[in-house]
Amino acid sequence: MKKQTITIKQQQTMIKVQNTKIEGIRMKDIEKRGLRLFENGKIGVAGALGKVTFEELEAQAKEHLKVGIDYPYDLEKNKSRHKKNPIAVMNPGTLNEKAEGILKILRRDFSDFDFSQDIYTNTLRYEMEGDDNLDLSYEDAYYSIELAIKEKSTANLIDGFLLCSGRSFNEEAFWKYNRPYLEAYRNSAELPEGEKLPVLTLNGQHLLMFLGRQLNGERYGTGSSLYSGKMKDKLFDGRVNLVIDRIGETMPVPFFDMEGVYHEGDEYPLIENGFLVGVYTDKETASKYDLPETGSAGGDYDDLPVLGFPHLTLKSDTKNLKEALGGKAAILVLISSGGDFTPDGKYGAPVQVSFLYDGEKILGKLPEFSISGHINDLLGKDYIGTFDNDYFYVGDRKTGFQASYMTITR
Repeated sequence: MKKQTITIKQQQTMIKVQNTKIEGIRMKDIEKRGLRLFENGKIGVAGALGKVTFEELEAQAKEHLKVGIDYPYDLEKNKSRHKKNPIAVMNPGTLNEKAEGILKILRRDFSDFDFSQDIYTNTLRYEMEGDDNLDLSYEDAYYSIELAIKEKSTANLIDGFLLCSGRSFNEEAFWKYNRPYLEAYRNSAELPEGEKLPVLTLNGQHLLMFLGRQLNGERYGTGSSLYSGKMKDKLFDGRVNLVIDRIGETMPVPFFDMEGVYHEGDEYPLIENGFLVGVYTDKETASKYDLPETGSAGGDYDDLPVLGFPHLTLKSDTKNLKEALGGKAAILVLISSGGDFTPDGKYGAPVQVSFLYDGEKILGKLPEFSISGHINDLLGKDYIGTFDNDYFYVGDRKTGFQASYMTITR
């Protein structure tokens, strides 16, 4: 019989903001413990909140082992690695002081807006230990400013977001960017002429969600992915590189998955120079479809490992955004809800909030419109590039722009 234990610790201080004022402070200190037993190709799992002993959990897992759930996969062994990112997170007193300072300036200089939601800090620690010398841990901490913007002159529920997140807060950089950003709401701009215009998105959420669905190893193996049977085929522009990202610079994610799998460099390529080179898997999916293990097991601490949705990143491939735009102004999309990709790769979405952007500064707020395109074009003939975000300060967490020409419906 083999054993694995999982421990997740989280400490959080959260300031609730309503109408640009602090409404309350909430603190959490949570510990979760899980235990897995493996015997004769079967698995039994138990878990609990709080500092329950692993001996208690082992007794429960032994009972669950009798259910006979299959898990005929090799366990990770002879791995010892501990990663602790530099932690300079604000203590509760400093967080409250910084929050009140930010809100005071917003009330004074931007009284035509209301700001609501959360300002918080999180400290995280993940541990996985097991028989056969498995000993992994990851520790990180960060602050996050997540304020919804409401223009008092509109009937909208939300008109945008004031966002900043990372391990250390640079107040000078925060205001250097956010003052002109908020002031741009007060300036109306017109959409440039043309059926197709350059469109920028920060971190390309819709694009990455679609690619994530299509590069799911289960979907690929069953033939239901748009890319099933296209391994080693060129799909996109040669600059496009998509990776499973567990480095921890874009999001605070452990370098290992829920089965203890990780890879050198904490990245795993799925699209390389435009070619499909991988799909993401856990142990079960890799075994079922004869695919490599990519370290993409998810699941709760007290449940069976399952194929998760890993954190994906498009790697930067173009240096100068203004130069890449060729003197044209671009559309910077901030809020686009109600749209998505179809299964065959067509994309369409209304854009509720966006700005005209010249590659160096925001020029003004644009009226509402819609955008559309196809995945093959957005990352193919209409692809402009993926850029490091050196333009907007949203904290020291690494972010990037995706840029493509898209069809505009006015």
